[in-house]
Amino acid sequence: MQNKSTGSITFYSTIIASTIWSMLPHTTGTSPLIVLALWSSKYSSNRYAAFLLALLPALIHDLICGAHSTQGWVYLSLIGASLLGNYTNTFFSTLYSSILASGLFFICTNVGVWISTTMYTYTLDGLLTCFIAALPFAWNQLLATLILSLLWYSSNNAASYLTAKVQLSTLK
Repeated sequence: MQNKSTGSITFYSTIIASTIWSMLPHTTGTSPLIVLALWSSKYSSNRYAAFLLALLPALIHDLICGAHSTQGWVYLSLIGASLLGNYTNTFFSTLYSSILASGLFFICTNVGVWISTTMYTYTLDGLLTCFIAALPFAWNQLLATLILSLLWYSSNNAASYLTAKVQLSTLK
């Protein structure tokens, strides 16, 4: 895995790109915020700083575009994804963490929609209807999270390999 200093430029530029992406028209459910939250713990030794890094693009987006009734649920799911990021050390753990983070986001945000809005009745049937209505978005989100997270993992490993190779060549 790439060390913290080597990957900081990539990580912080991803925060900026994620913030901009969230404000541009894009396919619903393809925001990189979950992936950013997953990897935030790798770039900060302080858990609270990692949470802030995970939330920063969403906070900036909400400050510029306006608040919504489910934003607390979004923030909660991003903090959960940040905690899961502590386990993204291998290809398979990255895969599993991405699936879990995507599922956590789906559950948290849809429970939030169910509780915070009047779109659905406050019954088990209303909750199930809310989940079913969100399934098309969930597939986009899961695919985007898997693809972006595995790209992030692969690019970090490639960067670590190249950095090590350059460091070895300078010792010769």
